[in-house]
Amino acid sequence: MKRHLIALIVLAQLQGCVERPQRPTNIPPSATKVDEVFIQCSVETSLQANRCTVYAATSGNVLESGLFVLSGAGREAKREDLVFAAFDGTQILLADARKLYPVLLEELPVMQKRLQMLAGNDAIDCGIVRPTSTSVAASDCARHALAEWKSFYFYYVSPRGDSLGSVLAEGIAGDSGGDAYEVRYHNMRSFSWELRPGAQLSDGGYILTQRCPKPVHLWDFPYGKLTCVPSRE
Repeated sequence: MKRHLIALIVLAQLQGCVERPQRPTNIPPSATKVDEVFIQCSVETSLQANRCTVYAATSGNVLESGLFVLSGAGREAKREDLVFAAFDGTQILLADARKLYPVLLEELPVMQKRLQMLAGNDAIDCGIVRPTSTSVAASDCARHALAEWKSFYFYYVSPRGDSLGSVLAEGIAGDSGGDAYEVRYHNMRSFSWELRPGAQLSDGGYILTQRCPKPVHLWDFPYGKLTCVPSRE
């Protein structure tokens, strides 16, 4: 009887070991298991964002990775706020009903690559205008290049602290043949504005490219930006 009981205990333990899913080797021990994913986030105070990676629980494949901001705040969640409730495929849901939205600043090289492709290999890089920097140098560079029929490109990065928690990048690329293109990047793939004829989505739907009307002219836009589309007012 005693041997039979011991055998049942051992069998139950073995079954428990078989049924318990193992953590894939590429998922760090610090990642938290939530439903069918593992989530790991750090606090990047200097970037005002959280650096997060979401892994598939069974395969260990990375489902999402990049920078996230807290809904309604446009900044990073504090360490004590990082209690995960779920992952909906795009956003990380927290236990207090708030969300972390991806800003994916690390993906902006995709934006720059698209601009370089449109402008050409010898294009002048007029720079990236970040929220904390002035746009004067980039604007002057672009205008001079356009006036001299030289290829160029530049873009602005604008973090938005609204409920979308998104980052929008927008820029202009001009080639030596006199053509120019307006390029926009939206990390939520949400292009709700009216699209002009010939507009194209690329790079997984994150980037919208629209040809500038000819002859190309660069107009001043609010907040120090330039646009190649004249105002309708």
